[in-house]
Amino acid sequence: MKKIILFFVGLTIFFNCFSQDYKEIGEINGLRLIELNGKIGVIDNNEKFVVTPSEYSAISFDEENWVFRCYKGKKGFEIVGENTGKYKSEVLFTDILSNDQNGMLKVASTSGVGMIKDWEEFIPPIYDEITEEVESYHGCCMNYVLKKDGKKGLYVGPKLILKAEYDDFFKVSETYLVVSKNNKKGLINIGKYSVKKEVLLPVEYQKIDLLVGSEEVPLYKVKLNNLYGVYDPNKKEELIPSIFQKIDWKNKKELENAFVVKVKHNNQVKYVITSFDSENPYIITEEVIYFEGGSFLAIKKPDNDYQLLYLYQNLKPYPVVYQDIVILDEGIAVSKDGKWGLLEDFSYPPLFEIKYNSLEALKKAMKNE
Repeated sequence: MKKIILFFVGLTIFFNCFSQDYKEIGEINGLRLIELNGKIGVIDNNEKFVVTPSEYSAISFDEENWVFRCYKGKKGFEIVGENTGKYKSEVLFTDILSNDQNGMLKVASTSGVGMIKDWEEFIPPIYDEITEEVESYHGCCMNYVLKKDGKKGLYVGPKLILKAEYDDFFKVSETYLVVSKNNKKGLINIGKYSVKKEVLLPVEYQKIDLLVGSEEVPLYKVKLNNLYGVYDPNKKEELIPSIFQKIDWKNKKELENAFVVKVKHNNQVKYVITSFDSENPYIITEEVIYFEGGSFLAIKKPDNDYQLLYLYQNLKPYPVVYQDIVILDEGIAVSKDGKWGLLEDFSYPPLFEIKYNSLEALKKAMKNE
């Protein structure tokens, strides 16, 4: 009981001393501006500190942002909320640039521009400029483009995706950004649904251009050390290696599961055959003959013989070379040593053995089957 009595006695003495020590020097937003031991602050009608007295040169109330600006000379001010207290910061602020009325303040400090969200640091105040863009780079939330010392960076929501070290960056699909620095380019995956940062291609390339625009199959033509290739970000590898002087993608041939692209390599015209299932492309110099809608491709050899290339299972070449080929509804008619037979898909032995003296004889045998 004695302890409780002593506590109330001490508390009464404290408030009496406090009341006697401070000097009311004005009114601010309906509250009292006071001086206490040479320091100024703000108290409410219940003698409670709203702004704890400190060595401020002046205190003003910002009605637009509903905070106190507590100045420390000409260097800047601290921000104090009426109900939230002083915002903790190692720097002084020079202005409050905007308020979205949802807890986000854009501020200028002695070190640069930053953002405060719900009284927590959202973007540190170190940038020359921050531009707010609605879903320009990622659709999850607000995007913030940073500028510092002539370089650009990016926040997506509260997450720093790109440091302010790039000359530029731009969106090439829903998921990917091409970034550039010192005349070199790189490719970054920032995520489709959740935000992330995954470097797919380092900033070493001379060019990165979108070839196929669908989100399921995006492909990029890349240039590295003056040589061209094609990059597949889904597989995270080059579909066509960067070893070619030229890639004629515009006139490529699209088959059921593959591409055939004319290229220039070591000053020689070649053909690159590649598919999304293959681990490595197939590079040839011979003429290519296309089978529309089929799973085979024919390569015409220098001696006018034909070799079949299966467009699945890593572009596996058929083991036998034929003198002639004809596409039928039932399969591929092939001729070897003057005899004809029928291949169906990539099965071996042939569906009809290579023993018929003519194509007509083979067709007759198929009809009688």
